[in-house]
Amino acid sequence: MAASGGGGRAIRVLNVAEKPSVAKTVSGILSRNQVLRMREGRSRYNKIFEFNYTIQGQPCQMMFTSVTGHLMEMEFEGRYRKWHSCDPVDLFEAPIRKHVPEGVGFVAVCWLIDELEFICVQF
Repeated sequence: MAASGGGGRAIRVLNVAEKPSVAKTVSGILSRNQVLRMREGRSRYNKIFEFNYTIQGQPCQMMFTSVTGHLMEMEFEGRYRKWHSCDPVDLFEAPIRKHVPEGVGFVAVCWLIDELEFICVQF
């Protein structure tokens, strides 16, 4: 959760959920389903939910958005990678490799920073 503000203005709090349904659900819960504004982000899948809130007696404007996609990939190792390379039952015990594809992590972080800037500049 990041906050910015001052000079007598309400603080803006930007929240980023791991997926769109979480952003919508948490926004509904915290806003008590009252005056929840929704607007489009750059991606039609990642809406921006806004509502007024109070944190420790300080009024603030909450903004929730989300991210989509996967930064990590999972794949079977070695001889288990091809469809006909083993008995399908063997896949239940086969080792799995988790990794971030080359370049994806950096691109995803750059996109997220750009998206958050887009959201914050809209005020």
